[in-house]
Formats: sequence, structure tokens, C-alpha cells
Amino acid sequence: MRLLTLLLLTAFLSLAAASLRAQAPSCAPENADEVACIADKLCRCRFERGGSMSVVPAGWRWDCGALRPYCHRPPALPPRTRALGGVVIDTPWRLERPPRPPTPELPLPVVPLPGTR
Repeated sequence: MRLLTLLLLTAFLSLAAASLRAQAPSCAPENADEVACIADKLCRCRFERGGSMSVVPAGWRWDCGALRPYCHRPPALPPRTRALGGVVIDTPWRLERPPRPPTPELPLPVVPLPGTR
């Protein structure tokens, strides 16, 4: 029993180590603007300027910022007109206001001409 547990643990650790050894593709001028899936983010290879405030030298880096999309994440909402447990999602719900009634036209005031009463 211990031998089987030891073998399974060894196999698991070797698989985990193999996935950790996988390196991200290099980011260089030859592959500028290419994208790669790194840590479930769709990262883009680009040149980033350095600066004295950031203390990071200029160079080619993978942009995996917070605004980059995810690689393999399912969509947040199912496609339209798909049944979910007897409920059909057709369009997004929103409150519709009734149309405004037309404004009534007011009669023009009668202004007497000068010299007449």
C-alpha cells in the first residue's frame, strides 16, 4: 500500500514539475505584436519604455495587464434564445417607458389692433 502511494505521489510530482518547466515564449523584436496564452491571459509582446520613476529598464516584454482578455474562460452569459431550465432568454430585460402623450396646442392669444377696442 505504501509503495502504491509512493508511486502515485512520484508520478504526480513529476507531472507538476513538467508543467512548471514550461517556459513562456521569448518576447523579442522578431515576434512583436504576437499573442500568447500565459497564466490564462492573452498576453501581447510589445516594447515597453523604461523610466527613472519605475526603475525598470526599457525592453521587450509580455503585456499581461488587467485589461487583457482571458484565454480559455467560457463566456459570462449563454448565447441569446437559449433555454435555461424552462426559461428562455430572448433579450436583456429593461424597463420601457410608455410613450409621452402629445402636448396640447394652446390657442393663440387675441391681441386687439391699436386704435380699436
